[in-house]
Amino acid sequence: MKTNIQSGFSHVLVVVALLVVGVTGFAGYRVMHSSSSNDSTVSMKASEPAVLHNAADVRKAKKALDETASTDVNPSQLDSELNALL
Repeated sequence: MKTNIQSGFSHVLVVVALLVVGVTGFAGYRVMHSSSSNDSTVSMKASEPAVLHNAADVRKAKKALDETASTDVNPSQLDSELNALL
């Protein structure tokens, strides 16, 4: 009579399954923390020249900045947000 001795295979399968779950969890954790964004910041795209070559480029950049500038800036909140970035 031939006996099957394969009791060690189930242990290998459990270790491989735990490894896959661990790697997937680690990858999810890294993605979640690397792409987290702060809801208090607003992303605005302004048209600006890549390199300032002349006075017209400077005026265009100044105009773009002036259009996106907020008039109600809270200095203490700005300081705390800047310190959080550093």
